[in-house]
Amino acid sequence: MICPNCQTEVPEGPECIACGVVIEKFMARQEQADQAPTANAQPAPASRPGLSAPPQSGPEVVTTERPQLFKPVSDSRLAALYGQIARMLESGIALTEVLSLVAGHSSGRLRATMIGIRSSIESGATLADAMAADPAIFPDHVRSLIDAGEQTGGLPAVFYSLSEAIELRLTMRRRIVRGCIYPFVLFTLSFFLIPLSKLFIAGLGAYLKASLVPYLFALLILFGFVFLLPWGLRKLLGPARTQSLARAIPVVGKLQILRTKVRFSRHLSTALGAGLDLHAALRLSARATGDQAMLSRIEQVIKTVQGGATLTEALGGIEWFDDEFMLSISSGELSGRLEEALDQQARISQDSFIHRLQIVVQLVAVFVLLLVYAYVAWSIMSEYQNILGNAKGQLDQIMKEMGGNGAGLETLLKEMGGPMGSSKLPPEMQDLLNIK
Repeated sequence: MICPNCQTEVPEGPECIACGVVIEKFMARQEQADQAPTANAQPAPASRPGLSAPPQSGPEVVTTERPQLFKPVSDSRLAALYGQIARMLESGIALTEVLSLVAGHSSGRLRATMIGIRSSIESGATLADAMAADPAIFPDHVRSLIDAGEQTGGLPAVFYSLSEAIELRLTMRRRIVRGCIYPFVLFTLSFFLIPLSKLFIAGLGAYLKASLVPYLFALLILFGFVFLLPWGLRKLLGPARTQSLARAIPVVGKLQILRTKVRFSRHLSTALGAGLDLHAALRLSARATGDQAMLSRIEQVIKTVQGGATLTEALGGIEWFDDEFMLSISSGELSGRLEEALDQQARISQDSFIHRLQIVVQLVAVFVLLLVYAYVAWSIMSEYQNILGNAKGQLDQIMKEMGGNGAGLETLLKEMGGPMGSSKLPPEMQDLLNIK
């Protein structure tokens, strides 16, 4: 038979051995794409409330990557946006009208971007090419998935997958923040509560010097360890060696491997579900992981598949994929439900990743608490010793001024030790201590 994707004559079977596409799913997606409304079939009405009129000529699509210190649109907004677009496209609403609805209910950078994308599409550009005008919001792996969805008619599934991936990132971030709040509050209070007496004794300047200055210094060290150190390692060693170094750390390495498995499984499932051939889906999934080691090995996996091996055999040489993962891939291939098997494996790996991450955050929180308690104990002991030293000095000075013949506090305590020791004290000191 002739493969409808690569036009190569191949033996009868559910998959093309030349390009790896699942023929039945590819044909179904092609039929759906032919029946779906095109982008220009239903132009968005300009008079609809809440929608801005589409411009007559769209701006040129600019593909220059613009550096962004911070992401211009939050992940929570993007997750909701992708989910909304998926539902509207799935219900049959034209793409231009979807973009008009999104632009009409957005503001700032996102609104301008959506208007520009709609204008580019009306000028004949594809959705993926139009999104390239703002790579800070729509990075390369997002545009690659959307391009695959456009070619095969699987855009709703692609947007659903993108929404789920961002929701996973938000879940991880929230759990990390939640686990760090209590240790950070104690960490902050330990710097400002312990030297509080200086505020009443020596004034505001001495209090800020004893509390704010060391607190800011500690924050600077913490910031450098969490953000600047990884950034410096990436610049110094390169992304590949930095990731290899992170994998060598027992706990961090396991988390990184699980994160790679989640992203690889999810994007591969989405790409195959969108009708993309196996080779392109593997490249896209490897690029979406951001793992340099995976990117370097994926071409060998593709060559192995092109040589007639199954995906299970091709992925067997990658040590990160455990027996459970390989069994899932093998069962999916044999049953013809590889997409579902990958999606299930992504969910299993995701749950395991979140569980391990939560444990790591709790252990780090306990370690930080121990450091805070140690600092508090050291601060209290230092303050106590300072108070005792000051009291001893003041008593020594009082005794000298009251005619104690230069006797200090230690001599005073020795003289007070015996039953008749009080007679050795100066008369003024006896009156002060109310001794008769």
